[in-house]
Amino acid sequence: MTRGTLEVSAFDADNGLQKFNPLLDWSNNDVWAYIRKYGVPYNKLHDQFYPSLGCAPCTRSITPGEDIRAGRWWWENPENKECGLHVSHGSLQASRERIIEIAAQADAKQKVSA
Repeated sequence: MTRGTLEVSAFDADNGLQKFNPLLDWSNNDVWAYIRKYGVPYNKLHDQFYPSLGCAPCTRSITPGEDIRAGRWWWENPENKECGLHVSHGSLQASRERIIEIAAQADAKQKVSA
């Protein structure tokens, strides 16, 4: 599921939970205006071109002009951009294995560029 298909309220049958997305109609500018107006603490990585944060292997900085989500799951195709947070219980082991694989790939890339 992408954010473009989210609803304000939806039932998550896999987890038996009603989920709410109260900021669904807020733009990125709306969020930052609120943060500045009310002094909401935020991760300073946002100031270093990391507009969307996740775990280390799943996150990279972006360049000006890139989509704000371009730095997340940057190696995956757009239809399958999740590292396992929102998976069904049946695919949990596969997701764990995929996260380990991703971390190993990121570690290998870091060693090559060092």
